[in-house]
Order: sequence, then C-alpha cells, then structure tokens
Amino acid sequence: NIASVVRAANTPASALVIAPSQGSCCGPEGEVEAAQKTEAPERSGAAAALAAVATAALASACCWLPLLLIGLGLSSAGVGAFFAVWRLPFLGVTAGLLGLGFYLIYLRQPTCAPGDACAAANRRSNRRNKMTLWFATLSVTAFAFFPQYAGAVSSPGSHDASAAAPAHQKVVYRVAGMTCGGCAATATEALNAIEGVGAAEVSFERQQATVVWSTAPDHKKVVAALAAVGFRAGKNTAD
Repeated sequence: NIASVVRAANTPASALVIAPSQGSCCGPEGEVEAAQKTEAPERSGAAAALAAVATAALASACCWLPLLLIGLGLSSAGVGAFFAVWRLPFLGVTAGLLGLGFYLIYLRQPTCAPGDACAAANRRSNRRNKMTLWFATLSVTAFAFFPQYAGAVSSPGSHDASAAAPAHQKVVYRVAGMTCGGCAATATEALNAIEGVGAAEVSFERQQATVVWSTAPDHKKVVAALAAVGFRAGKNTAD
C-alpha cells in the first residue's frame, strides 16, 4: 500500500541489510575463515608426512649414518648398533605419522561444501599437500628398505678372498655389530685397507670376515680396523 512505500522510501540506507549472494560462503571474511579451517587439517597432514620421512631416516640410520661418518673421515664406532636397537620403534612411529597424513588429506571431511567459494579457493593448496604426501611416501619407502639394498649401493668392489694370490694364510673372523649389508661393505673396505691383506670379504648373512694375508697374519690390526668402524672381531680360525 501507499503507507508502506512511503516508509520504505524514508528508511536510511545504512539500515538496509543486503543478504550475501548465494555461494559466497558467508561473505569475504567468512569465506577466508572457512578456507583457513579447511586448509589447516591438510597442512597438518602434510606436516605429519614430512615428519614420517624424518623418523624413517632415523630408522635406517644404523646403515647410512656409519657410511656417512666414514666418508667424512669420522669415527662410526657404535653408531650402527645404537640405532639398530631403535629401528623397529622408529618404523612404528613412521607408519603412524604417514597414516595420519593420509587420513587428514584424503579421508577427513572438509568444512566447506563442494560448491562453496571457499572450497574452490582450496584446490591449489589441496594439490600441493597431496604432492607433499606422495613425495613423503616415496622417501619413507626408500629409507625404510635401505638396509636391504645398502650393500649393493655402498659396496666398494668385489673381493674374492678365496681366490687371492699370493696367499700366506686365510683367516676367518666372526664379526659382531653388523646390522645390514651396508655394514658388510664398510667392514670389507676397512679390512682391505690393512697393510699385508691380500683380499678380504665380509658376509653380513654369516656375520664373518674372510681375510687372506699376503704376509704373516696380524690379528691385532684386524681388531683395530673393525673397531674403528664400529664392529668387533671375535675368535678367529685358520683354514
């Protein structure tokens, strides 16, 4: 009616409430807040995945850390044995962190509905977090299985101790402290550096070293060389 039209015309503009357009996700401020709430779990998932890489690296430190220290000219005595004790706990933590990352990025329900503007704003962040998660998964796999292929990666070369010539005497030592194939490669390199050793071969599976001397055997040198890289030479037998 005419009275209603007059009252509407006299209403100040500041009193008018303009409803936000459909799909704007509660206006600009609400949109940003909703986007931040949606991104937070995914960022946490990416952080958990990267933390899993760190714990996986610690789980395999029994193999790669002694090799690194030796490469830097530092002593690795006892390092491999120390980290070997913690390998399984570190792997358990790694699995938990990686699982948390997959849950937060793939399974947790988003705050925004699929058609909202704040959901569209998160697509780039979502792709980045997923890439981080899969990169972390590949890194974790490489670290977790490093002890299985460390021997092939770090092998200093093939030394057939049984075929070495000239041979003064072949001595077999029991070696304690090896935790993976990389340890055998490290021990082999240390033994072949001893003056008077014609050839040396270390077996991780048998936990022993076969040393062929081109001079008179010097068992103290073997003990010292293995101790320098973190292993212990046990009672020896001559063939």
